[in-house]
Amino acid sequence: MDRLFSKGTLLVFSIMLLVLGCTFLLRGCNSEREVKANVFPKEVELGSPVMYRDSTENVKELIWEFGNGDFSTDHKGTYTYTAPGNYKVRVKADGKAQEFVVKVVQKKKTAEKKFVRIVAPKTAYVGEGVTFIADGDATDWQWKFGETGKVDSYEQNVIYHYDSIGNYKVRLISGNMEYPVFHDIKVVSPSVTRDTTNPFDKLRQFLQNIVDCKGSYDNNYRGALKFLNNNERLLVVVNNNNENDFYSYCHGLHITGKQHGTYIDMAIPEKEGGRVKRLLVSQRTSN
Repeated sequence: MDRLFSKGTLLVFSIMLLVLGCTFLLRGCNSEREVKANVFPKEVELGSPVMYRDSTENVKELIWEFGNGDFSTDHKGTYTYTAPGNYKVRVKADGKAQEFVVKVVQKKKTAEKKFVRIVAPKTAYVGEGVTFIADGDATDWQWKFGETGKVDSYEQNVIYHYDSIGNYKVRLISGNMEYPVFHDIKVVSPSVTRDTTNPFDKLRQFLQNIVDCKGSYDNNYRGALKFLNNNERLLVVVNNNNENDFYSYCHGLHITGKQHGTYIDMAIPEKEGGRVKRLLVSQRTSN
């Protein structure tokens, strides 16, 4: 019986089957292939670039869509949005897609730098503790109070005692200031009435009244509390060491202050973000 197919026909038929099998195999692999792409960062400030990258292998057709009508056919690059909002970013690789959401937010406003100024009274008594406050954004403070001719302190807030009457020019400078700032103070005899312009001197006086049992405790306590956003639990740091809440601190002054001859030299509310963070107190006792 003659063979149905010759050897040549069988060879051709085998090659055709092999080609068809490879075609179906490649199509199957391609249909299961995942798109490998990424967008970073997912949240960005307006004006800052977003990075995009596709790592899918053997891609013939690629397109990035940025959710606002713009597109790119590059495998990687950066894109900058011109308006805030939530954008759906999509990449298509040979018909298969992957999506991302990018949030574009307004730039945060940077707080304006506060210029340094000296807060201090214009007159003072010989031998009294005078409070000098460096108010502003700076570091590495250097104070010259005009009496010694040298740097007298490297602290931000200082208590200084003048030994002689006279007119003095106080000089303050820091590491990031190009020019120093100055303050004129007149030091007089204790018999001369002075004009105090220290905005925190009234707070200090309320606390001193509590020590001396001068006037109503409640009136002095409430008066001082107004300088501190009425926060009775505010942290009080005494002489850079002892810490207590404001309510307990004042209660202690009321009970033991006069017995120990306590004198309040300085009371400065330290602020952060517009609110009082803590109260810095400098005080001394006579026994």
